[in-house]
This record gives sequence, C-alpha cells and structure tokens, in this order.
Amino acid sequence: GVTHDTHGCRRAPASINRYRVAVKALFAYLEHRWLVPSNPTAILRCQRHRAIPPEVLSEGEVQQVLTFRYQGRTAARDRALVAFMLLTGTRLSETVALNVGDINMRTRTALIRQAKGGDPERIVLSDLVVTAITPLMTRDHDEPLFRTGERRLCGRQVQRLVVQRLQEAGIERRLTAHALRHTFATRLYNRTGDIRLVQQALRHRHVTTSEQYCQVDPL
Repeated sequence: GVTHDTHGCRRAPASINRYRVAVKALFAYLEHRWLVPSNPTAILRCQRHRAIPPEVLSEGEVQQVLTFRYQGRTAARDRALVAFMLLTGTRLSETVALNVGDINMRTRTALIRQAKGGDPERIVLSDLVVTAITPLMTRDHDEPLFRTGERRLCGRQVQRLVVQRLQEAGIERRLTAHALRHTFATRLYNRTGDIRLVQQALRHRHVTTSEQYCQVDPL
C-alpha cells in the first residue's frame, strides 16, 4: 500500500487503512448500482485498528476528587454532580435530564432516561452517591436534580464546571465530563474483569463498544 502522500510525508497505518475502507465502500456502491462492470477493490484487505484507550483518572485521583471540599455557592451541587457521574457512569445527557423524582432514596436507585433510545432503566446508587445528592433532594419531584437557579443545567455548563472542579481538586490534566464515564467503566472492568458487565452498566448496545476499556492499564 501507499505509505507516502504527494509531498512525501509518511502516512500512519491507520490513515492508509481508512483510505482503503473509503475506496472499497465507493466501489461497492458503484458495483451495486451497476456503474462499474466489476469491483477492483475486492482483493483489498482492511484491518481493524483498536481505538486509542480513553484517558481516565487513576484510583488515587478518584479519591482525591471525591474527598476534595469544593468552595463557593454551588459547591454542594457540583460535588454531587461530579460524584454522580464518576460513580454511576451516566452519560452527560442522561445526567442533566434527571429530575428529583427520578431518585428513589428508599431503594437507592435512579431512573435513567437513555439518550440513545430504549426504555428508561433503573440503576443502583452507592452510599457515596446518595450522601452527595441528599442536599439536592429538597424540591418537587418534577424539578431538575442538577440546576442553576430555577433552570436545568445544560450540557455545556456541566462540561465547564467539571473541568473547573477537577482542576480545583488538583487534577492537572484537562479532562472532560466524559472522562468520568470512562473512569467508571475502567474501574469496573479492573475490579471484575467482566466486559459484559461493563457493557450492561454503560448501556452499550454492542460489546465491541465496551472493549476499549480492556486496553487501559490498571489504575
């Protein structure tokens, strides 16, 4: 295969593989529409490249984030938000969609409305999560759990505050809110070695989506 572009710069194997995939897809379409007599790319073989492992918090950093005493007017809300995402692995959109009534403090569960379709699902909350969100459980059931004033926090606001609060807790790397979900999944796999359990906990449709967490070094 070609390993250099028109300027002589060497291409990475993954880039070359993507070119092959694109060319094969083009000719498969042309052949399907009878626009070419045969598919000359049929002999090309494409490789499956493993995705780059996600960046996650180490076990020490997890404890650092969970025990840090945030300051400011929204300290209780922000601590609860970070703890919830870190210890449940919920997606950003699933987290901001939570209402007070979705939390059942008696059974210690939360009703998650899946952002990617499917029926709502209840997840179990740990003692740490229950303790963190207790100060937020003071309003009507149909009101947002994570809010700013009377309005629901939006995804961009959560992204900003997670970056800010992690940095305040001493995490020097600039990690996104999704890194909390990655961290949850990695910790779960490292503790159980069960990729199917990770798939179920993350509500992934296909186990191949969860396999990226097998690549992360133990925390």
